[in-house]
Amino acid sequence: MAQERSSIRRHGRRGTVAIAAGAVLWIAFVVAMPNLATAGVGHSISQAPPFHGSLHLASTVQSTGCGGSASLVVPPTFNLSTGVGREYGKSAALGCGPTGFSDTGFTEATTGLDTLPVLTHAPAPRNWSFSYRSNVSWNLSATPMNPFGGPFAWAAASFVIVGVLYDLTNSTVVQGFSSTLLIPSTNSSTTGNESGYAATPGGFSVTNFPNLTVAGHHYIFQFYVETFEWTYAPSGTSAHASARLNLATGGHQVKLLHWSLS
Repeated sequence: MAQERSSIRRHGRRGTVAIAAGAVLWIAFVVAMPNLATAGVGHSISQAPPFHGSLHLASTVQSTGCGGSASLVVPPTFNLSTGVGREYGKSAALGCGPTGFSDTGFTEATTGLDTLPVLTHAPAPRNWSFSYRSNVSWNLSATPMNPFGGPFAWAAASFVIVGVLYDLTNSTVVQGFSSTLLIPSTNSSTTGNESGYAATPGGFSVTNFPNLTVAGHHYIFQFYVETFEWTYAPSGTSAHASARLNLATGGHQVKLLHWSLS
């Protein structure tokens, strides 16, 4: 039996924020982990901060055209002692240069952790759970679409939380969870502005699952958050766009509260 819990609050000009939870969409993990100690060898494990393992961090910053720019206001960080992750990306686009081209900005940031491996003994664990809290805000702005058509600029963003129980012994995802925050783009607004926030307690659990783990196998828990924001403006126009996705300042962050295998 799988259960997921979450609640969302949002302030903005239009639209609603939706949370979509389901199986993990993708996972990129390098299995080779030399010289890595095993954390716990008992039948069950329950961990809260401080956590032990390795950081799961990544980022991409891209821009094109003479009017495109992008940067990480706060690069991705994760504190194993507190379970807190932070990141903050922004970009802008201003139409310039020859007509027919585009000016763009884009950032992607990932923050999280991979725990130390856990060796399971017989009887093998049948329950897995984790919980977290996140608080993220966004500010999107773009030149409004012309009702009579023609080139226009836009800004967009998204926010994804992923939790995975991974079997290192046979290199497989045993159970996975993902939750995606669907932020309306500026195209959904007549003013060209979309601002808001989402404060989300959430979690996931699998209970009495007969084939969850295998005695003698090594497992890790992998938890991470990805933030994406984009801006676009057609070249040769006065159109412009900007985007900010804040998971780092003013109380915005993600915090892993606990994970367990029993």
